[in-house]
Amino acid sequence: MTLSKLSKLTHPFYIRGAELTARALTIADSKRLGRRFPHLDLVKVLGREEVPGMPLVSTSPASRHALVATCLGHGGDPAQEAAVDRLTRDEQAEIIGAALDLTLKNLDLKILKEWRNGRKRIRLRGVKLEVRPLSPQLAMALVRRFPDFMCFLDETISTDQLLDSSEPALNALIAAGLGRAGDPVEEEAASRLTMLEQSAIIVYMFGLAPEAPGAPARLSGLN
Repeated sequence: MTLSKLSKLTHPFYIRGAELTARALTIADSKRLGRRFPHLDLVKVLGREEVPGMPLVSTSPASRHALVATCLGHGGDPAQEAAVDRLTRDEQAEIIGAALDLTLKNLDLKILKEWRNGRKRIRLRGVKLEVRPLSPQLAMALVRRFPDFMCFLDETISTDQLLDSSEPALNALIAAGLGRAGDPVEEEAASRLTMLEQSAIIVYMFGLAPEAPGAPARLSGLN
């Protein structure tokens, strides 16, 4: 099976006659927000084992508007961020809450089998996938495509450095880890995974995942 079998996790809203759709956030969404508003980098927030929630709603208007726009799939769009001001605080909080629930509470991932060569067969939202460790050959192929991955040449590579890579680079890494290196369909499909799903696949590639069968992948394992 392939990633393209999975859809983006979404939650539709009808607010004052308008249809809006909250979406699960990705690593790229988190990092994009974090570059502007460090407290909104959920990857780092979860890595410190803090619990995101209502404090995110109580932030400055600019950061809250950016977060709501991102939750609606319009991250980084100034016009959409400005339009968020038309929503009430309760409406904004409802959208943020739905997106966080989709992102953080829907992790349906289990290790089905592990081989001695480091490969793991997993089930993600009912789809069976095989995660491969990052080989030197695969790492060099990614380095040639994405300067972001020059960090692979450094033996002291940090996961913070890796996860700060561009969205296309991260999507390519995930697709490669699932045996679909260079496949544009699978790379696009990787962008539809949630932040926790993307992170779990990446930590499995680097051999950092919990060994207990069925143990959930934890983002804190990246740090």
